[in-house]
Amino acid sequence: MKAQLLKWGTIAIVLLGVALFAAGVSPYTAKAATLQEAPPPAGTCELTWKNGGGGNIALYANYVTDAGLKQTLQDYNLLCGTGVKVTSGCILMPNSNVSALPAASQTPLYLVNIQATSPWVYSHLNGQYNSVWCDGNMTFAL
Repeated sequence: MKAQLLKWGTIAIVLLGVALFAAGVSPYTAKAATLQEAPPPAGTCELTWKNGGGGNIALYANYVTDAGLKQTLQDYNLLCGTGVKVTSGCILMPNSNVSALPAASQTPLYLVNIQATSPWVYSHLNGQYNSVWCDGNMTFAL
C-alpha cells in the first residue's frame, strides 16, 4: 500500500512539473508568485505572477538586457503598496541607466517576496534592477 501511494505521488509530482514546463513557468516562478501573504510596504512595488499572484500593474521590461530574464518577466506583473501612483504601468530599468529618468518617479522594487522562492529571478534583479519607474509619477509618456 505504501509503495503504491509513493508511486502515485511521484507520478503526480512529475505531471505537475511537466505541466508547468509546458506552460513556460518554472516551479520557482509559480511558487514565488502565488505565495503572496501581504502587500508590499508603502511606496514600493513587488513582482507577482500574472495568473493568481495578486498584482494588476503592467511591468515593462523593454530595458532588460538579459534575454532569459526578459523572457521570464513576461509572466510577471506588479503589486504596489500604498502611495505609488500608477496610471498604466511601470518600467524596469537597469541601475546603470537610472540617471535617464527623473528621481521623483523612482519606486523601490521590493524583492523580499521572491528571495527564497525564486532565487534565479532574485539573483538577476538584486543589485542590478532596484527600482521601477511608474507612469503616475512621470512627467513623460511610456
